[in-house]
Amino acid sequence: MRKIAWPTAWPYAALITLVLLEAAAAIKLNEGTFTYSLDDAYIHLSLGRQINQGHYGINPGEFSAPSSSILWPLLLSPFASLTGYALVPFFINLAAAVLILLVCGRFFSRLFRPQVRLAESAILTLLMIPAFNLIGLIFTGMEHTLQLLLALLLAEGLVRGQEGDAPGWGFYAALVLGPLVRYENTFLTLIGLLWLLQRRQHVAAWILGLIVAGVMAGFSLFLHTHGLGWLPASIHAKSITLFGGHSSLWSNVLTNLSQRQALVLLLGLVPLLSAMITRPPCRLMIALTVSAAVAHLVLGRFGWADRYEIYILGFTLFILVYLYGPTLMKKPLWIPTAVYALLALPFALNWLYTPLGCNNIYQQQYQMARFSRDYIHAPVAVNDLGCVAFHADHYVLDVWGLASPGALQLKRRQTSAMWMDSLAQRHEVKLAMIYDHYFPLLPKQWVCIGKLFLGRRKVTADHAVVSFYAVNSETAAQLHSQLCLFSATLPRGVVLETKPYAP
Repeated sequence: MRKIAWPTAWPYAALITLVLLEAAAAIKLNEGTFTYSLDDAYIHLSLGRQINQGHYGINPGEFSAPSSSILWPLLLSPFASLTGYALVPFFINLAAAVLILLVCGRFFSRLFRPQVRLAESAILTLLMIPAFNLIGLIFTGMEHTLQLLLALLLAEGLVRGQEGDAPGWGFYAALVLGPLVRYENTFLTLIGLLWLLQRRQHVAAWILGLIVAGVMAGFSLFLHTHGLGWLPASIHAKSITLFGGHSSLWSNVLTNLSQRQALVLLLGLVPLLSAMITRPPCRLMIALTVSAAVAHLVLGRFGWADRYEIYILGFTLFILVYLYGPTLMKKPLWIPTAVYALLALPFALNWLYTPLGCNNIYQQQYQMARFSRDYIHAPVAVNDLGCVAFHADHYVLDVWGLASPGALQLKRRQTSAMWMDSLAQRHEVKLAMIYDHYFPLLPKQWVCIGKLFLGRRKVTADHAVVSFYAVNSETAAQLHSQLCLFSATLPRGVVLETKPYAP
């Protein structure tokens, strides 16, 4: 094996060092416990564990499709029996981030070979750590780091093909795996297949296209046969009406345009459109890139730990670097520096906020999980599913609708709170832990016995206060006393206000 020169190793050493420092900071804030910065990571872990046991869902015996990814929980499931299973997403994400830097290093070395030295190429690669929000993505515990890697492999393949070379095995793998990791990558796969057809690689395009279509159709058919619709519940809950969601196309566009990263993406379209005039041989590649960016602006989402949009920003960046990078390298240093600052600034504070995000989950969802597991020993209802379900040894009713079939549609159709109480009674739920903001209408017989307040700045928790409700007045007194006992075990800074209760 060829020995890697030290300058080439800078980015990888920096990445691992930063990840270790962030992990140490998060564990210190969490008083010795590691948690991800998003509760959703534990949804995938819970689903992966059930898949390992031959079931698809969160609660044993009840089919559900809460995951935003087809492939991610399947990647986790083989490790479900390991003691350190909860850390598997962290290590997969770290490996994916290292591969991203490898792809970046290869891309920059190839593109700038006549103009920059080895050390300068390594510095460019190093700068992609903040530009791609790699530290923040790793600690989400979600599939977005892998999604970004596949998007970059697609962009690199298009550039290689533009230069007359074979796009490489990574390009073909990304065409197939992209939509299976995140549905948003489906459009990147479509433009990749169109590009292959234009280059007269008809056999490869049709074979790969049929594989992707077959796997995605097969998964949808699996969901449909189990009464779960054609798409996962997470898509129904968060997407536009076209995909079963509740937001109109127009409102989604307006919401996206209010996000800072959407403005960065829009700014990137300006030089792309200009290059369509000045670079005629690249018009197809540019047109496909613009189409992908516009599709995400219209159909996709932005924000929430800066993870939804990172794949399309990375894809667009690679194409822009190919079109303008060699020219920028010849300009005064302040010009490429200003361009880079525009790219990296949206994610600049994530390095500081990531440990706080992990601490949010520890102070809120992890404590809810502890109370549910160690004190209640009975079914509970939640609107933040992940951590509670991952640590539970009993039924968890998801009133938000990701893991409890029918809850999402009932929530949208009903004009009263009877559906919540009906589901709770059906599943013998004793306690509900929810954000009041999500549910302005609550069953009249539910009794609020306490409120849990975050002890630090809200970063990744959706709300700073969780309310605890006894579903039946008959059990309110017992739950209230258990909550009082639990309050003495909370981490420093976390406040639990128990409501005075007299039976």
